[in-house]
Amino acid sequence: MNKEATLASEPDAAMAFTIGAGSQGLFKVDEILRGLDVVVALETDDLSGSVDLDAGTADITIDLHTLVSDQPRRDRFVRERLFASQPLATVRFDSLGEIPESFFTSGEELEASLPATVNVNGSDAEVQFEITARIDGGERLVALGKGNFTWADFGMTAPASGFYTVEDEVEAEILIQAQLDK
Repeated sequence: MNKEATLASEPDAAMAFTIGAGSQGLFKVDEILRGLDVVVALETDDLSGSVDLDAGTADITIDLHTLVSDQPRRDRFVRERLFASQPLATVRFDSLGEIPESFFTSGEELEASLPATVNVNGSDAEVQFEITARIDGGERLVALGKGNFTWADFGMTAPASGFYTVEDEVEAEILIQAQLDK
C-alpha cells in the first residue's frame, strides 16, 4: 500500500479501523423441514475486531451464541448443541491483497477474492470470500464478504433429526462497518 494515500489529512496517519455498530453476520443453509424445502437464515450483529490496511490484515470475531432465526428452538439448539463449547468464531485475513491508491482517495469500491482462516469449534478452515469494500466519508470502512463452507470443513456433521435435515453447504455473509482509529 502506498503510505502517501491516506484517509486523514496527515500523510503518515495510520489506516486502522475498529469494527462496530452496523456490522452483521448472516448464515444461510438449505433445510428440509417435515418434507418442505426451506432456506434457514441465522443472523447476528455481535461482531467485533479490526481491519489494518497498513498491515493488510483483518481480524473478525462473531458471537455464535447471539445468532437468531425465525425459530427459538433452532436458536437454542445452535447455542446449546452446535457451539456449546466455543461460542466465538474467528475470521482472519492475513493478506488483503494489493489496495490501489484510488481506493483511499476517490471512495471507489474495491472488489477482491480473498482467503481467510476461519475458526469454528476449535477447527480452522480456509474459506474464500468475495469482498466488496469502500471508504465512506474518509473515516468509515464498509465491506461485505461472501463465502461458502461445509460443516465437514470444521469437523462437524450437518444437523439432522426425524423432522429435518440440513444440507452440508453453508453460505456466509459478513458485513463490516468499521470506524477509523484516531
